[in-house]
Amino acid sequence: MSQSHWSETSGDLQSSTHSNLFDMQLDELLKSLKPKYGVGFIDADRAINKLRETIESIPDRESIVASNAQKTFEESSNIRIPFPNGGTGVTSKLLLKYSKPAHVSLVGSFARKTALLLDGKVTIDMAVTMPSHLYQAKDYRDYRYFQKRAYYLACLADGIQKACIPDLAISFAYQDDNQAQPILVIEPVQDGQNNQIRQRNYRIRILLAAGIDLFPIDKTLPTKACIRSSAPKMEAERPSPTYNATISFRDACMLGAIWLHQRAFPIFYPSIALDVARTNHPILFDESRGLNLLFKMSSWSYKRNSRRTVDRGPPVDNNKASALFREFWGDRAELRRFKDGTISESVVWTEPDAKRAPLNVIVRHILERHFDIHESSDGDIIPKAIDNLLPQQESTQTDLLGPFTSTRNTYEALCKSIRDLENLPLQIRQISAASPALRFSSITAPIANKQGSLEWPVEIQIQFEGSTRWPQDLVAVQRTKIAFLQKVAEGLERDGLASIVALALDTSKGKLPEEPFLDVATQDGIIFRLRIYHEYELRILEQALRGQAASAASREELALAVLEHKRRYIQGPAHTQAVFALSTKFSLLSPTIRLLKKWRDAHLLSSHLRDELIEILAIRTFLHPAPWQPPGSLNSAFIRTLAFIASWDWHSDPLIVDLNSELRRPDIEGIFTAFQARRKLDPGMHRVAMFAASDIDRHGIVWTDRRPAKVIASRFTKLAAAATAMIKESGLGLAPDLLFLPSLAEYDFVVHLKHEVSKAKSTKSFKNIEMGTAKDPLKVLLKPAQEFFDELEDLYGDHILFFHNQSAATAIAGLWNPTTGPRDWKIDLGYNATPMYEVGSVEPHVMINKLAVLHDIARLGGDMVAKIDHNL
Repeated sequence: MSQSHWSETSGDLQSSTHSNLFDMQLDELLKSLKPKYGVGFIDADRAINKLRETIESIPDRESIVASNAQKTFEESSNIRIPFPNGGTGVTSKLLLKYSKPAHVSLVGSFARKTALLLDGKVTIDMAVTMPSHLYQAKDYRDYRYFQKRAYYLACLADGIQKACIPDLAISFAYQDDNQAQPILVIEPVQDGQNNQIRQRNYRIRILLAAGIDLFPIDKTLPTKACIRSSAPKMEAERPSPTYNATISFRDACMLGAIWLHQRAFPIFYPSIALDVARTNHPILFDESRGLNLLFKMSSWSYKRNSRRTVDRGPPVDNNKASALFREFWGDRAELRRFKDGTISESVVWTEPDAKRAPLNVIVRHILERHFDIHESSDGDIIPKAIDNLLPQQESTQTDLLGPFTSTRNTYEALCKSIRDLENLPLQIRQISAASPALRFSSITAPIANKQGSLEWPVEIQIQFEGSTRWPQDLVAVQRTKIAFLQKVAEGLERDGLASIVALALDTSKGKLPEEPFLDVATQDGIIFRLRIYHEYELRILEQALRGQAASAASREELALAVLEHKRRYIQGPAHTQAVFALSTKFSLLSPTIRLLKKWRDAHLLSSHLRDELIEILAIRTFLHPAPWQPPGSLNSAFIRTLAFIASWDWHSDPLIVDLNSELRRPDIEGIFTAFQARRKLDPGMHRVAMFAASDIDRHGIVWTDRRPAKVIASRFTKLAAAATAMIKESGLGLAPDLLFLPSLAEYDFVVHLKHEVSKAKSTKSFKNIEMGTAKDPLKVLLKPAQEFFDELEDLYGDHILFFHNQSAATAIAGLWNPTTGPRDWKIDLGYNATPMYEVGSVEPHVMINKLAVLHDIARLGGDMVAKIDHNL
């Protein structure tokens, strides 16, 4: 036997061994997922038969116009017709009718006995074919098909509900994640007496189908415009490929069965006659069925794998495949050893500057090597991915958490150092993280440097063990905290564990005692702000709030102090721990939160929407993704979150996110009760506009009390709606940075700051801002633009609504409070007023002196202000 023949035989034997091992593993996997038909699904078979009998016995309904259909249903049952787009744009004169279905049959994997147990349940699909006479020739236009479909499904739901089938619950869902295709889901429910013996291992989906030749194929091609009734004249001819494909895909389950039974592999014939340039959507067209196979792929979905940096090729011992691989990829091909021990051909798609998306590099390389097409070095083959907008700092494209991990490690080391300190007054019970940087959710990670300067400190809190020696007075409590923090500072300095420590007081609590904190600069340059949590402090505040002697103003101040105490010392650490855990579970959560915060800041809403609210909104996309799965790309996660914000009716609906999987039905009902009570108590939503609850905050107001105001909440949702509309309309042509471009035209005035303000790391660059010293590092930490904004809030916050971007200090915008408009004069108006005379008015009116106020703002800003635009 020759050496070459022996090598090939050895390779075949090795491949056979690997194949047999894979087959064994695959058999074990399938064995664990295969359901046991027959006895294991007796209850399911009974439910199927009962449902079929019920559906076939539902009586016909007379025709009714669409505009009256919902009202009729509401009067006869509690079912809401699942019209597309939430019922908006329903064709009012469209005739809807219910007739006995043409067919009712089982389809899909359960019928073929190829179903799998997923999440402990088997999905059983039941296809109900609507009779063709319910449709007219032009019902493929303007959602008419889907409106008739939704009405038919609601009639089925009403009939099944009235049949009162025991132990089955009925609900609406969406087929293939398409909101134009609602379906019914029937699931067994727990029975109080038979809970232990009932089989609850199945769910039944009722899918609506229609005749395969219902509409001519040429009417629903991807380039046809089928949504025209409400479109402007210039947009009437815009193609509607997703809508058209949804109609073509109306019998998805049957089509899948045909593919599986008739072909070993599906064969598709891409149409070359289509004018693809007329649509931004990707197209792979099956001419025989008139179906765009990529209709569910949005233009943004192309970027899902755009961050992949390594492609793995054939193993090194496969000479023929390796030669072909190297021939195709050229000098990009290289041998690499992977974690599983194998050595394979591979290509690595990274650029020296790490800025170009790997998919761009791949396409560029193929074009240059095989087609001699050379693009300019500055151009991109595909649109930029949205994650390019995140600050990279010291991380790589594949490790966006690198700097955060470093900060977290420094935090853990500092905690250990503090716990090891000797001669502390009491033992430390707990040290808790309470900062976005420690839950991977700040836009940028703290940047360490040896000078001990930082744009913002990382908050943590220390809780000492309980003692009866703690004072019962707020002032005395704060003095005790000062003494404890001083001991911590002395210990860290003595042991050489910190380069700088500075004790200071928080002066932002009004007339209440100033609260101490300790800033600690570690040896690697990260600055932490230590606070002490004393559990009895809340009790002292609440007792003072309940006191009869307190004035209305004092009670309001105490109420705010109670809420702030809970927010800082109770809810904050719990929230940080939950988000940290979820960020390690969902790798895309951190960049989604950070991108959403950057979008908030870009639209000058930094001071109006707390970080925690933004985080909860992003988390909802991952924990409650129905009807979809959790997002698989940053693009998808970001867009889904924006879409939810745009559609959230916060006037009527609370936001409920179960961060730790602790909420049960009674808990959720309690949250709804609290929401309704809040709306009844404050119908004008003057205090709480957005009600955002979780298992941590079941009152729903910790992160939304007084912020955002109702007008800001409305702007927030409108901005999200505009962003989602831009994404939908622009498709592949959208530059992601346009989503982050603010509009300044709506503001009454805009204070433009000099470019160097946003780059300043301290206040020493500007004469009108007090400069810190080396012995007073706290002043060095202040950002001048933020300090300027805070001063404006303090001076004019009651009369002007200010807006700014805390992460990129380029401008501060303002809207005059309507109460500063013309009014009767009185003493102590609280602002610089100017008289104005109106025709027919006996007494002069006054209004805020806008020009004088703007001059004062310019004077306060001094060297930082470039110019002020206004519409006086």
